[in-house]
Amino acid sequence: MTDLVSSKYTFVCDPNECDCLIEVTSSDGFGFPSGVTELTCPCGRKTTLLSVEHATIQPTNQTKEEKMETTMMPDVDVLQLRIKGLEEHIQRVTQRDFATMAELNKMRDNMKEFTLEGLDDDSISESQAEEIASICGFELTNEFELEVTVQYSITVNARNEEEAHNIIHDIDFDSVSEPEGVAYLSSSVDRIEG
Repeated sequence: MTDLVSSKYTFVCDPNECDCLIEVTSSDGFGFPSGVTELTCPCGRKTTLLSVEHATIQPTNQTKEEKMETTMMPDVDVLQLRIKGLEEHIQRVTQRDFATMAELNKMRDNMKEFTLEGLDDDSISESQAEEIASICGFELTNEFELEVTVQYSITVNARNEEEAHNIIHDIDFDSVSEPEGVAYLSSSVDRIEG
């Protein structure tokens, strides 16, 4: 059996998006058709040809099964380099996602501020503001945390003062009706005067 003349092609996808490395080795008669050296990445983008190396493949007397075993055993250093590359790629993608999320949140907050100001100075209508809020994903309200002191005067029928205090503590003051716009309401009994 004679030696086979081969070509090893190395392609890479967009390093900012996919960062895929593809190596293709072809033997006599199995090169790229019509001299066009193009390859599409599994992500769908066209890859960039990095290098073409000519090599000679030495024939062996191995059976198919033996060839499979040797070709399926990857080099540990190559695997470690690939793992490191994938980890770096994941880190870049994660950082890019966080940066994109921060930009989108800032844009949403700016649109909310613009829309609420437009409602206040009548430069936009209520329906326009609702449409903007729907598109950008925000509510046409701001949240304000307020502390309110309410004083009740209650007459209680009880046998003694301790029983009267217990009755007061059993009252659910949180059950007052909440008007639209109230997101949270809680109460506590600070003191009872008799």
